[in-house]
Amino acid sequence: MSENYTSSVISLLSANPFGHTKPTSLLNDIFNTKYSGGNHTVKCIFHDDKNPSLSVNFDTGAFKCQACSEHGTDMTDIYMKHFVMNFSQARNELKRQDIKLAYRESDMPNMTLNQLASNGATKEKQPSTSQPIT
Repeated sequence: MSENYTSSVISLLSANPFGHTKPTSLLNDIFNTKYSGGNHTVKCIFHDDKNPSLSVNFDTGAFKCQACSEHGTDMTDIYMKHFVMNFSQARNELKRQDIKLAYRESDMPNMTLNQLASNGATKEKQPSTSQPIT
């Protein structure tokens, strides 16, 4: 290996400690496994699991434990619950690690631009309460 390649890898890993670009490899680190994707049952990280009881989709990060009922829809939920983070912290950490995240409704503000525009048009049509109607 060339020295340039090695220094490039080192700088990449320092910016992204896990070096992952998709959930599969990060999940393998979290669960200490070597799966390439798909659904697998592993020992649950949310309770003292003697036998594998946590079903995990290694492509999306969706999970559900048959023993403790812990569940989630993607990597964000795993990060929030396992590393005790709020939603924004988990999303930011995963984005920092270049993990591809599925869109979530909570990623958008409550009102879209079209809703704001229609609310503004509605307010303009309504008479002002400070002026008498003639």
